[in-house]
Parts: sequence; structure tokens; C-alpha cells
Amino acid sequence: MHPPYSLLPTPYSLLPIPYSLLPTPYSLFPTPFAIEIIDYVSHSLLGTNLIDVAYRNKTKKNR
Repeated sequence: MHPPYSLLPTPYSLLPIPYSLLPTPYSLFPTPFAIEIIDYVSHSLLGTNLIDVAYRNKTKKNR
């Protein structure tokens, strides 16, 4: 399932949004802005906050 790119504003389409559906590549994103966009997209598409879930899981594993 890919996000409907046509529904997103133009700057969003420049980012590798499908990565937001994967659990690990969050650390590869260069800026918090990209994180915010993925957070927004995942929240609007799936009704859940993937960034928060992934971040919580990551911090739990690191401790």
C-alpha cells in the first residue's frame, strides 16, 4: 500500500515517503522536518503515529 502522492502537497512528494511504512529507516532521515512530514502522513493515512511507536520501541531496546 503506497500513499496517494497526488493528495500530498508538492514538497512532500520529494521525500521518500514509502519508507514511513518500514520500521527501521527513521534514523536515516536527515531532518526533523522529514520526521514531522512522515508523522503527519502516517497519522492521516493509518490513524496511528508510526514515529512515536518506532521511537518508543527504539528507546526501550537501547536501554
